[in-house]
Amino acid sequence: MILTLADEGTIAVEDPAEAARTVRAALESSADLQPVIVSIDGVWDMHIDIGLATDRGTIQVYASSSEPPYWVTFDPRPLGPLEAAKVTFLLHGRHHTELPAEYLIPSEKVWPALDSLLVEGTRSRDVEWREV
Repeated sequence: MILTLADEGTIAVEDPAEAARTVRAALESSADLQPVIVSIDGVWDMHIDIGLATDRGTIQVYASSSEPPYWVTFDPRPLGPLEAAKVTFLLHGRHHTELPAEYLIPSEKVWPALDSLLVEGTRSRDVEWREV
């Protein structure tokens, strides 16, 4: 599988656990400075984008062919003043990308959801997903 990170560029890895560790380290090191989205391609014929913004994160997943459906994590709980807001990320550390705040879930749910995608090839049932 291929990881596209922010500062590190593109890295090839074989092991899903190694991919998860590498992605988590890259995101946690930069999330307090600027929310960042990194990508994983080629695991279970999926493309996965993972973003982290301090204590909340998001995952979007779709087929490596870029064909629909496209699934994104979703938190239906009201976020107070952020409910209608957008959160700005840097895709791969370079491209300004805005996402609705409702796509962000608590970061402690991001990592198990990512593990489920990498190890089992399935979306976790412990988080809500929305087709976009």
